[in-house]
Amino acid sequence: MSNETEVKTMTAVTPNDITQVQVEHWESPKYGGDNERAGGEPFTMEMIDHRVVSGQLLVNLAPVDGDVDDMLSAAFEVASAPGSNDPVQAISLYMDSEHVALRLYKQGNQVLIVPGNAEVQLLPTRLPDGGHGWILR
Repeated sequence: MSNETEVKTMTAVTPNDITQVQVEHWESPKYGGDNERAGGEPFTMEMIDHRVVSGQLLVNLAPVDGDVDDMLSAAFEVASAPGSNDPVQAISLYMDSEHVALRLYKQGNQVLIVPGNAEVQLLPTRLPDGGHGWILR
């Protein structure tokens, strides 16, 4: 038995490269959690494996009964931060199916956050528990 990893050559994404699973809140009783309030509302999590084709792994998450535009999408890839040619781990976060809201680039023990375009805003907000957060729009 060989320890070498088999690499398949692909020219297009096939149905076997797309998986969809219904999921709930991670603390849901469905997964052994004890948070009754977290259960019930199903979402669809879709993973599209483009790693062999373009070096990307795409993840889409949307409510099962929701608006098709009510989706959170992320693309995991190797990219270069603006002004650099160095390849680093990166995540592109999408506001909808077409527009990048935010790009994250790993830089050592830090993450560089870059807006997807000049219209994207990152606004401070107060959380219900008194903590601080930001709204991306």
